[in-house]
Amino acid sequence: MDVRLLTKRLIIRDYAENDLEGLHKLLSDKVNMYFLDDISTDTIEESRENLRNAMSNSDGHYFCITDKETGEFIGSIGYTITEESAAGKDVHMGYFISPEFQGRGYTTEAVKRVLEYAFTQDNCLKVTTACYGDNIPSRKVMEKAGFRKIAERKQVQLHDGVMKDRLEYVIGKDEFLRTDKELARLAREGDKAALDSLMQKYNPLVNAVIKGISVPGAEREDLLQEGMIGLYRAILSYDSNRAQFSFFAKLCVERRLHTVVKTALRGKHSPLSSYEPITPEMRADMETPEEILLTREELTALENVMNARLSRLERRTLAMRLTGLGNGEIAEKLKLTRKAVDNALWRARKKLGEGSL
Repeated sequence: MDVRLLTKRLIIRDYAENDLEGLHKLLSDKVNMYFLDDISTDTIEESRENLRNAMSNSDGHYFCITDKETGEFIGSIGYTITEESAAGKDVHMGYFISPEFQGRGYTTEAVKRVLEYAFTQDNCLKVTTACYGDNIPSRKVMEKAGFRKIAERKQVQLHDGVMKDRLEYVIGKDEFLRTDKELARLAREGDKAALDSLMQKYNPLVNAVIKGISVPGAEREDLLQEGMIGLYRAILSYDSNRAQFSFFAKLCVERRLHTVVKTALRGKHSPLSSYEPITPEMRADMETPEEILLTREELTALENVMNARLSRLERRTLAMRLTGLGNGEIAEKLKLTRKAVDNALWRARKKLGEGSL
């Protein structure tokens, strides 16, 4: 049965005879095949033999990568079986694409989709891959796709007349399937380890978003805290049927910081010592109806968590803080001492974010 895998931009399928021209153009490009000189070809016949081997899938599975819209040949990806048992297969993955398609994220997109196929449909247990230490693009693909570096062997392989380092990577079935989607689900169910894992993994994203942002009276650590609140909300309200978690998380972090900046510019109150609601005015600034829906779902999820984790007093004080009231105003309205309000808000923030909110 022929395999045909789809992504947002790509079709990844079994090779066919009419792929020879695209494959030969790729394999015979000595500059592009610099790091894969062992499989580069000089003649059309050599490329034809390579195509026959790919079509046979005798020792693994090999796919042609094409553009979903234009049908253009983009590159090749596949894996070779290194060990096989009744439990499943260990395989070694390789990939390469044409120069004109490099730098657009196509390779990472293809690698992730083939990993999904290997682990969920082809009974693979472990996928390894490797590259020369100076092959920076390939290293980035491996890391973005979730591979772990397990070895860095110094000057072990001769290439282009020089002994080079070799980096080895691996990803197992269990760790691949325990994706952001799975971690977010577990975090919403109260798994602190899953929550910590996502918060740690996406900390660099938050740092990247706050880079270059300047808010009067705000320290970088304050902005980082606000960004982490946005990330926390993203975890609580993520719906895997709508978007990739990375996209959704970035959207939530950006919107949280956008709210902080607008609050600071309006000068209503200190922007980094309080929570504030998403107002109709802010919703008008959002780009799409989907973003409005995301915000509504975020707030609903946050309200559910508040109801489950907070006492009645903690909920009331935090809800009033969300409207922009100061602690003194809350104390006056609830006929409490300022210290009682301060303590209630501190407990609420600790319960919601284990000290990070």
